[in-house]
Amino acid sequence: MDWLRDLIDILVIAFIIYHALLLVKGTRGWQMTLGITSLFLFYYLIRYLELRTVEWLLANFFTYFIFALIVIFQSEIRRGLASLGGGGFFYRFTSR
Repeated sequence: MDWLRDLIDILVIAFIIYHALLLVKGTRGWQMTLGITSLFLFYYLIRYLELRTVEWLLANFFTYFIFALIVIFQSEIRRGLASLGGGGFFYRFTSR
């Protein structure tokens, strides 16, 4: 039965990521999302190449990265929360 729980877990995460990408598609946030993805790919390349100093710098940068994300994506976060509370997302499930 663990496989069912894992499947549900994966589907929920895929659903959240899909809707988050729909939220930023066509906005400035889309280019920022691509830039952030590039940073993370660069970080894993640095780890693979074992460049310790650059890895240390990026790891310390990522510590404060969540606060930067909130500031950068504040308009998209606000729009997403407004659609959640204003009948956008849950309205489809509760309007029957």
